[in-house]
Amino acid sequence: MNRRLVTSLREVRLARGLSQERLAREAGISRQSYGALESGQSIPSTDVALRLAAALESPLEGLFRLPGSLPPAQELKLVGGALGRRLPFPVRVAQVAGTLRAYPLHGGAGRVLETPDGVVVAQVGERVRVEPLHPAAPLPHLVAAGCDPAFPLVAGILRERSGLETLALHAGSRRALEMLAAGEIHMAGIHLRDQETGGYNGPFVQRMVPFPCLRVGFSTWALDLLLPPGNPAGVEALEEVVGRGLTFAHREEGSGTRAFVDARLGWGDSGGRTAATTGQKVSLGHLAVAEVVAGGWADAGVAIRAAGRAWGLDTLPLVEERYDLVIPRHFLDLPAVGALLDHLRSPLLRRRVELLGGYDGEIMGEPA
Repeated sequence: MNRRLVTSLREVRLARGLSQERLAREAGISRQSYGALESGQSIPSTDVALRLAAALESPLEGLFRLPGSLPPAQELKLVGGALGRRLPFPVRVAQVAGTLRAYPLHGGAGRVLETPDGVVVAQVGERVRVEPLHPAAPLPHLVAAGCDPAFPLVAGILRERSGLETLALHAGSRRALEMLAAGEIHMAGIHLRDQETGGYNGPFVQRMVPFPCLRVGFSTWALDLLLPPGNPAGVEALEEVVGRGLTFAHREEGSGTRAFVDARLGWGDSGGRTAATTGQKVSLGHLAVAEVVAGGWADAGVAIRAAGRAWGLDTLPLVEERYDLVIPRHFLDLPAVGALLDHLRSPLLRRRVELLGGYDGEIMGEPA
C-alpha cells in the first residue's frame, strides 16, 4: 500500500523565512530527518508532525494530507475589507508574518493577477471560510502590491532564477502603503510626489508606515497623456481635456497618478471638480486607462508611457516620476526578499524593464 503523504512543509517553511536547519532545531529533530520529511521520502510520527505544526504555527492538516485529497477549508482574514460581498468569489491565499490571509481576485485590495487558490463560500464573523480548489497549492514566497505593469517581469525572474513564487496585487500607491502598514504584504510599490518638497515617496512612507522600512529604487518612468491613435481630437495638453469637455479616463483615488492629475488641474484630493468634463471613467491601473482610451470609451487618460505603447496609443509627455519599492526592515532576512534585492541589481532585469518603453532603470536596486 502506498503510504506516501503530500506535504506543504517547504512552502510554509519558506513563507516563514526559516532554514531547514532552524526548523529542524525548533521541532527537535535532526536536519537530515527533516530533509527526508520535506522531500516526501519519510512519513512523520504523530509526535514529530505535531511539533512541526507548532514550530510553523500552522494547522497539521495544512502540512500533511493524503495524495489526491483537497486540503480542508480554512477560516481566514479577508484582505481589502470586502466582507458582505456576494458569495462565492475566488481568492489567492498567502502567508505574511505568520498569518494566512485570503486576497480577492477582484475588488477590495484590487485585482490580483493570479490564478485562484480557493473560493470564499461563507462569512464567519470577521473571517471568511475558503474552500481550496487544488490538492496542492504552494504558498507564494513574496506578496507585493503596487501599480507598475512591469512588476510581472520581477516575478518572472524570481521564478526563473530562484524558484520563488510571487503574489502580485494591483493597488494604488496609498492603498499599497496602507496594506504594508497593516502587515498584509511584504512589499509596496509607490510613486507619490510630496507637494511641499517636490520629492517622491519618502515623506509618505514616514507618515503612513509605523515601522522602519528600506526604500529601494525601481525605475523612473514617463507619465504621459494617452490619446487615440492619430490623436483625432488634436489634443496638445492635459488642460484641454477639461476645457473642451472631453471624456477622461481617470485613476482611482489614492493612486499616484490620480494625485498628479488632481494637483496639475487644481481638482484637489477629492477630485470634486472633475464634473467640468463631459464624462469620467475611473480605471484601476495604468493598463486599464490605456484600454479605456484604446476602446473608444474615453478621449484621453494619464498613465505611464509603456501602457500607452502596449495599446498602440499616441502619447504626450507630462512628467518623469520615481517608482520605489518599500520593504519593512523586519522582512529583510526572508529568502525571497534577499533574492529580490539581488535580482534588482542584475543588468538582465533592468534591460527587460527598459525594453517596455518609457522606463529608466538607472536607480534600480539602489537604496533611496
